This record gives sequence, C-alpha cells and structure tokens, in this order.
Amino acid sequence: RNFIMELLSLSGCRRIAEMCMKTGDVEVLSYDLRSSTDAAAGFIGAAQILHIVVKTGSEIVEFDLFTKTLPSNDYHRKNVEITRVFYKEAEFFKAIYPGISRFFNGKTIPACYHAEPDFLVFENLALEGYKNVDAKSLFDVSHCKAVLASLASFHASSFLFEKSMNSTIDKMYPHLGCDKIAWFKNEKGHPGYEHCMTGARSLGVVLDTHFSHVPTKVRNDVKNLLLSAPLMILPSKKYRNALSHSDLWCNNVMFKYDAQNHVEDCVLVDFQLWGYCPPSMDVHAIIHITTDKPFREKHLDELLKFYFGTFKKCVEVHGEDPDEFLTWDEFQESASEAVPLAVTNHAIFLQICLLPENELSTAFQDKTSTREFYEKDRSQVVLRGLKSDEVYRVRLFSALNDCIDYVTGKQ
Repeated sequence: RNFIMELLSLSGCRRIAEMCMKTGDVEVLSYDLRSSTDAAAGFIGAAQILHIVVKTGSEIVEFDLFTKTLPSNDYHRKNVEITRVFYKEAEFFKAIYPGISRFFNGKTIPACYHAEPDFLVFENLALEGYKNVDAKSLFDVSHCKAVLASLASFHASSFLFEKSMNSTIDKMYPHLGCDKIAWFKNEKGHPGYEHCMTGARSLGVVLDTHFSHVPTKVRNDVKNLLLSAPLMILPSKKYRNALSHSDLWCNNVMFKYDAQNHVEDCVLVDFQLWGYCPPSMDVHAIIHITTDKPFREKHLDELLKFYFGTFKKCVEVHGEDPDEFLTWDEFQESASEAVPLAVTNHAIFLQICLLPENELSTAFQDKTSTREFYEKDRSQVVLRGLKSDEVYRVRLFSALNDCIDYVTGKQ
C-alpha cells in the first residue's frame, strides 16, 4: 500500500479512473498493485496490475490496468537509471503519443493513462483478448501482416504528426535522441553497449566452435558485423527517418484472434528503445527475427508490398500523399541500411530471448553472475544452451547463417 502511494497519488488515480470511465463522476474507493502472472520479468521494467475500485453514481466498479515500474533487480535497476530508457518511454507516452495517436489506423499502441519517469499505466490488453505468441514459435503470413499493418500505422502517424507540426521528431524532442538516450548507445562503458559487445563476442565463440567449416575471413567479417550493431541504430543520414519501435520481437507484439482463431489485430508494446530511423528498419527487423530463411524466400516480397500498400492507405485516409513521405523506391533502397541491422539484431536478441530458462536462472542467480553474463562473458552459458535445447540451437544457428549470407553477398 505504501509503495503504490509513493508511485501514484489519490488524485492521480482519480484522473486515471476518469479517463477509463470517460466521466468526471468518479470516487476512488481503493487502489493497489497486484502481481501479474502473464507479464514476463523484464530487464528494463517490472510489470504489475493496478487494481482500482471506484464509485460512479450508485454503482461500484472494479477494473485492472497494466503497469510498469523500474526493475526490482538491483543490477537491472541501476542500468536502467544510468541509460534512462524508462524515462525515455515515459516521455514518449507523455509528449509524443498524444500527438501521433490521432493519426493511428486502429489501436496500434496501447492507451497510456499515466506516464512518469518511475511509473507507467496502460490499458490491460490481456483483458481485451490480446496475447503473445510462444517465443519459440515462428510467425506465419497472417501474423506477419498483422504486425506490419500496425507498423504501417505507427510510421504513417509519425510522418503525419511531423507535417501537422511543420517540424520533425528530432528537432521537436532533441533531448530524447538516440545520441542522448539509448540502450545500445555507441559509447564504451555504457551498460547497453557493454551488453551488446558481450553478446557479439559470445556469438564469435559460437562461430568458432560450431562453424569451423566456414572460412576464417568470413567468420571474422561476421564478428565485425556483430560488433558494429550500435552504430547501425542511429538515424539515417541518407533516408528520411520516422519514429521506430527498435525492439521488435515476439514478446513486444500482442495479437487478438477471432472465434475461428484467425488473427484479428496486433498491438505494438514496450517502447523503452524507441528510435528515429527509416521505416524499413522496423519492417526488416520483425520479419527476420520471427521467420526463417525458407519462409522469407517465399514471402518477403509479398510482405514488403503488403506493408507499403497499408502504409499508403494509412496516409491517404488523412488526405495526404504518401510519396511526400516515402516512395516505394526509397523504401526498397533503404533496405541497404535495414538488412544488416536486422540480421545482426536477430542473432544478438535471440541469443538471450530464447536462452533456456535454467541457464537464465543460473546467470541471474546473484549480482556477480549477472554482471559476468552482461558485461564480461556469456559464451559458456550460450554453448550449454545450444547443447541442451534443440529449438535454441536451430534458431540461433539460423540467425548466424543469415549473418554469413549477408557478409558473403547472398542476402
């Protein structure tokens, strides 16, 4: 009770209740935080449920909202405070979301009712029927198209908002730029940078251990590609930038299904790592990390055309010309910057995201082992995971083969 009172005042809770109930006739009777069994324990935030009981007129109403606070783990909390990515997400929802949301085509992003540097409150998507796909599963065409439709809405809203303000995101919010606040900041000693470098080095060990049949030069080229990841997340100097999610994988997209279990909608969640990049960055990122090479060989062109067609509709419905913001040729050409980042992040993200649970538990059992895993060396943990878990082995090897294909000109 004391903890929630520190995060949210009674008047703040009443404002949230008024937004949810769409009425000013609200009396808050009680509110508290409860554990969320559906929420994954995040490295950058901790998820809980805000339970509110209100009286409106003569009716008593109870409802649950999804919340994020700073991580409870001391090591993760310190890194989040140093990198300021929780603050960056709060600023996104406080300053930018109100401006872009009026241009959304569908839900796109969950409604945010409260955004402060230590506490975020959102609508509870789970209660509306949204859920994540199993992290070990690959997406089919319908899931890919649902994500791409939401990305098209998100990117279009960025361009439309900029035009309505006669400015650009980087000029309106310079204090939130990737050069100022970013998890994978290109700065030695920065927690996210060290995290990324440790991941790249461990993948280098995997290459030398399991890909010895690949020429040494090719393996070294892949290692250099992986080590260059932080440089590739910055805004493009050649192509027009838009708001980007920049942290797309299966846990950061939620789907809703109809009675026949067909995908009905998709919502993008978790914006701690949002950036400002060409739209193709997000598009190629989500396609690479949720599909395999045979699928992409068969469906990539179809998915890219679907995204761009949806993007055009999202712009045209507001009476604007899509080509003013992004042409098909520019979208295709910007893949030259998007694909290397997609294949790199694919390997670096999956290395942790699909690591067997027992290995994660061992790595995070205390502060010393956690620091070792993030900042120094996780190669032995990854090698054990590859030996014990077939899905992890198949997916990570596939990601590294994509990197090999890229540096050898096959992708």
